Amino acid sequence: MQSDVGFIPELTLGQRLRVARETTGLEQREFAAELGTSRQTIGAAENGRTKPRELLLRAWAMRTGVNLEWLRTGNAKTPPSGDDGVLARHEGFEPPTF
Repeated sequence: MQSDVGFIPELTLGQRLRVARETTGLEQREFAAELGTSRQTIGAAENGRTKPRELLLRAWAMRTGVNLEWLRTGNAKTPPSGDDGVLARHEGFEPPTF
């Protein structure tokens, strides 16, 4: 894909999953243990042999901090921002106040 800022390679779902996991610094076995699944499940998803279920995709995104939509599709919308340029926090994710 060509853009105004240069070439952006298109990655498969498995490649995106691997890239996201690698950002954590965890090996497949460690990552699988954190997500409550098997190393074989992680390996099969990263190698494109299986498509992970939605629940696993969501856990993958949460654990890695990678945008869920990017994991699913390879595209991510720009997050909304407030008038001051600070990213808006989703309702329900306010920090607790004591």
